[in-house]
Amino acid sequence: MYIHRALEPHILELVQEYPVITLVGPRQSGKTTMAKHLFPSYTYVNLEDPQTRLFASEDLNGFFHQYGTHLIIDEVQHVPEVLSKIQVLVDEHAQESGQFILTGSQEMQSGGIVAQSLAGRTAIFTVLPLSLAELREAGEPILDRDSQLLRGFMPRVYQTQTSRVFDYYAGYVATYVQRDIKMVTAIQDELVFQKFLVLLSGRVGSLLNYTSLANDLGVSRQTVERWTSLLTSSHIIHLLPPWFPSRTSSIVKTPKVYFHDTGVAQCCWVLSPRIR
Repeated sequence: MYIHRALEPHILELVQEYPVITLVGPRQSGKTTMAKHLFPSYTYVNLEDPQTRLFASEDLNGFFHQYGTHLIIDEVQHVPEVLSKIQVLVDEHAQESGQFILTGSQEMQSGGIVAQSLAGRTAIFTVLPLSLAELREAGEPILDRDSQLLRGFMPRVYQTQTSRVFDYYAGYVATYVQRDIKMVTAIQDELVFQKFLVLLSGRVGSLLNYTSLANDLGVSRQTVERWTSLLTSSHIIHLLPPWFPSRTSSIVKTPKVYFHDTGVAQCCWVLSPRIR
């Protein structure tokens, strides 16, 4: 079952104006599914696949000669050189819109690189987990508050209608900790990072106190700030700045921390009860 996303009309509008559309966001938030649904006639390649990634890395000209344009490239952050080639290709056909659809799960890599390589050539959209409005439009029954928070909003939970929701989120958190974060930075003590996730999930809606978290974990404030930045840029958490009449005050004052998906938050909290 495909669940329509609120972003779809905006994407279809801007694909008429930009040569490249880029979708970033957390893993399994529905980027690839939406791209395939909106652009069914496009060829699809996934740079997560080792053979495809090797082909793009070793023979960039051959890669684009084989696949051409009107192409969906999934997990583009794996081969950043692809973006430089796309820049050349779209500049050669500057009047042609909708040449490439790109997706990336790690904005700290994909979004930043895209913004530099394809500045002015791409519209960038952040695809987050489902909203209540999207679930209602899809005809999904909305549960009571607590049950809905535990079920979360990841599309796969609703597309597969799984009854083992906690197992899904447990696998999601484990994969994220063991794979994506390690791809970006070296974490010397993975257990401490897992404790950080637990403590952070227990502070949802609270002011983010870096010093307090650092003291609880026995690490430096700089380490906590770095981990928080990684989780923010990869769309696992969101830092909500306070509102003040002065824009400067809003920027410098302490934000509150939230998880983008409540299912991920509750899973982090439940997985390590010893640290509560």
